[in-house]
Amino acid sequence: VLKIEPIEGEQCRFWGPLDEKSGESGFYNYVNRNKKGATLNLKTEKGLELFYELVKDADILVENFRGGITKKLKIDYETIKKINPAIIYASGSGFGQYGPITHRPCYDIVAQAMGGMINLTGFKETNPVKVGPSVADHVA
Repeated sequence: VLKIEPIEGEQCRFWGPLDEKSGESGFYNYVNRNKKGATLNLKTEKGLELFYELVKDADILVENFRGGITKKLKIDYETIKKINPAIIYASGSGFGQYGPITHRPCYDIVAQAMGGMINLTGFKETNPVKVGPSVADHVA
């Protein structure tokens, strides 16, 4: 598994608790164990060229951009299948690939709220609260 991150790195790289010796995030290491990592700027020609080279030999591509972003970046299924016709392409965006709110970003707390999960937690006397772990992110 090769995970492509933005140049600044995935945000959970900086979530605590951080290891005292290495300064690495325990959470990041937990969810990315046994993955190789690389950074690419897909908004540049060089980054896009490198990505296309990687796609040529890939079996599966999994992306989680907001709807419409892959087309804008030129990494949508139609483009990728021309490079690798055998590719399995999976999209895991929060609000799908089409529809009235596909352009919105979605994190676990949004999925819990819109799905009604936070209404199952807390007490009647208090406001609903988020379920402890990021259930929606990990289940996805």
